[in-house]
Amino acid sequence: SGSSASNSNPSVSGPLTLRVVEAQTSAENGRKFTKYKVCVNYNGRDWEIWRRFKEFNTLNEKVRRIKKTKTRIISLLACRIRSDLKLPGRRLLGDSFEPDFVSKRQRSLNEYVQQISTNPQLVNS
Repeated sequence: SGSSASNSNPSVSGPLTLRVVEAQTSAENGRKFTKYKVCVNYNGRDWEIWRRFKEFNTLNEKVRRIKKTKTRIISLLACRIRSDLKLPGRRLLGDSFEPDFVSKRQRSLNEYVQQISTNPQLVNS
């Protein structure tokens, strides 16, 4: 039972903790990108994964679809999904590889994944 076993489980049965703890800027095929190290703890097991911002963006799109689908049902139960759950935005001007920007984005991504991991409606979706 490797890490894929937890992915096939349709419902998270134990505590889930997610933390974005590091950022690393690299280049591949002449293109720069930043990846973020996410530490995962699930049911007492620890592992880490590296994800690029675009993967967090894909996750955010899925979360938004879940929120739209569940909001009507959940609001009837007076248990709303946090409306302030927000992925940090893309940088439109300036250098998105600037250390201060990368550090700030890392902190914002950490807050984002912690909000997801503590919301049972999202974790079990």
